[in-house]
Amino acid sequence: MIILSYRKASRSWSTHNGMKFVGSSDSARMAAPEIKVKQPDVALIDIGLKDGDGLVLTEQLREMFPDLKMIVLSMHDETLYAERALLAGANGYVMKEEPGAVLVEAIRRVADNDVFVSSEMRRRLLKGYSRHGKLGGDRLASLTDRQIEILRMIGQGHDTAEIAASLGLSKKTVEYHRVQMKERLNISKLSELVRMAVRWVEDM
Repeated sequence: MIILSYRKASRSWSTHNGMKFVGSSDSARMAAPEIKVKQPDVALIDIGLKDGDGLVLTEQLREMFPDLKMIVLSMHDETLYAERALLAGANGYVMKEEPGAVLVEAIRRVADNDVFVSSEMRRRLLKGYSRHGKLGGDRLASLTDRQIEILRMIGQGHDTAEIAASLGLSKKTVEYHRVQMKERLNISKLSELVRMAVRWVEDM
């Protein structure tokens, strides 16, 4: 099932009450039309669909709706599918067996333009990260001092709201810096920036 879910009912995503269910579809074919009509902030994509593949659908939706936040839900082992989901364009991956609180946290973080995977999956992704992705001084030289500070906090696992509060910035300002960082580091996806940042912090 594809769940088109949790449109912002308020500016706060800190509680479940700040979210609103707006619609659903169990058909991959009807996903795009439903999203176009309902315009959700976050879409929950089931990896197993009766008329298609959830990862293929994620790729298609990313092309059609560049600003749509997507979380892939699956009963399958995250070690097999989480990275593939992120590469397909998802902003997060959650196992169906996880408690509801984990899904709510994933939705909140993804809605705030962060990437969500489990702590264990983060460690696995880092182990498999190729050495050519390591951030060296020459690449960091393209960043401003503020951007390096934000990069460090991303690598330490802080989300947008936490970074903004810590540095006395607005969330929009932090998001602007992240866009600039991706451009300067020649990175197209936020998930790649997060992986680079964590690896860089570990190598410091």
